[in-house]
Amino acid sequence: MQNTQIRKLLTDNKLDAVLITNRSDIFYLSGFDTSDCVLLFTLNESILVTDSRYTLIAQTVTSGFDIKECNTGLIPFVKELMAARNCKRVGLQDEQLTLSQYLQYSEGCPIEYCPIGQRMTLIRAVKQEHELSSILAAQKITDQAFLHMLDYIRPGQTETQIALELEFTMRRMGAEKLSFDSIVASGPNSAKPHAVPENREIQNGDLLTLDFGCVVNGYCSDMTRTVGIGNISDECRHIYDTVLTAHNMGKEALAPGKSVREVDGVARGYIEQCGYGKYFGHGLGHGVGIDIHELPVLSYRSDALLAPGNVVTVEPGIYIPGLGGVRIENMCFITDDGYIDITKSDNKLIIL
Repeated sequence: MQNTQIRKLLTDNKLDAVLITNRSDIFYLSGFDTSDCVLLFTLNESILVTDSRYTLIAQTVTSGFDIKECNTGLIPFVKELMAARNCKRVGLQDEQLTLSQYLQYSEGCPIEYCPIGQRMTLIRAVKQEHELSSILAAQKITDQAFLHMLDYIRPGQTETQIALELEFTMRRMGAEKLSFDSIVASGPNSAKPHAVPENREIQNGDLLTLDFGCVVNGYCSDMTRTVGIGNISDECRHIYDTVLTAHNMGKEALAPGKSVREVDGVARGYIEQCGYGKYFGHGLGHGVGIDIHELPVLSYRSDALLAPGNVVTVEPGIYIPGLGGVRIENMCFITDDGYIDITKSDNKLIIL
């Protein structure tokens, strides 16, 4: 199916070839995961170019590709392939290619390179059954890891200790790697949406935010939970309840054909109504798949519409400097008539 969409891209844009250089797109189209690879599609050929370090691996994990080994320079080799096929118009991933790479592809070459923008990203935004299955498997590990952490976390532990235990736990449960560097943020640090774990010891009265995920079969999970440590203040409880209500309202607004701006506005509007609007600066959510951040983006800055097959996060937050922050994040799958909440962990306030 993926290669059929590439061929449609060729014919719709009157291209002789499409060059795929983005690592995630290479994996999506071929099952082969390395940065030292290029895919070249013509109307009749699917060519995978890599070097001798990866040839055997490529032969094992891919099918339907003519694998060509290049042990000189990758770009000159690919240019020779295109010249031999008399390629005049070639689609390039302009949003991914560096200027240096583009200049190398262009030097001494009569080919007209045509930008294909976000076409591959848009294709990947609609998940197929096997992709959803891998995302579900990754999220199952993430949910199980959270349950383990609820028994593990104690006052006096540092954020870095907790982050390390979180990673070890997901790896022990079968994760290939982390989706991203885990965010473990306590007390005032939890007011930083993308905080980096520090050697700060968690204390009684802290809010503790855990934002984490893992990879299974090349696909990511993503979840955030905020818990209370000991006796948290009434203000912290009120902030949590506000975010939880906004989170649930955002999820209930999900539906195929719905504007992402509208979905964002439902949750954002409630937070603003409660007087915390200036403390919620980021978008409501984002797509998840091979990359941790994919299309569509649930944001007031986007005009995109949700479609069946999208997997998106819903993650409103309130972040008050000096006090702390709350974020609650679930992943949801857009169906033909609504959504399915992929995340199974309880999102009610938990006090440790």
